[in-house]
Amino acid sequence: MRELLEKILSGGGKELAGLEIEGVIPIRQELINETIAQGLKQGLTKEIELPKEAKAPEASQINALLAHVKRAEVTAEDGKLTIAFHVKVTS
Repeated sequence: MRELLEKILSGGGKELAGLEIEGVIPIRQELINETIAQGLKQGLTKEIELPKEAKAPEASQINALLAHVKRAEVTAEDGKLTIAFHVKVTS
């Protein structure tokens, strides 16, 4: 799966032309709190360490993907953070 994602990222998303995704990701408050706590434990100026086999995407790859995000909205209610998004790849 990682190799496929890296291939898509390196190609600027050309393989995904015509793809459209709309979804909602609910995230429990406990998970958000744990993530923040781990970040604070590592120190605010340190980068989060990735596993050795993980390859972080380059800024240009991230920007290429972000160009396809048409809508993103974060809401918090009843101890749950919800991320609603719409991604559409046109070219």
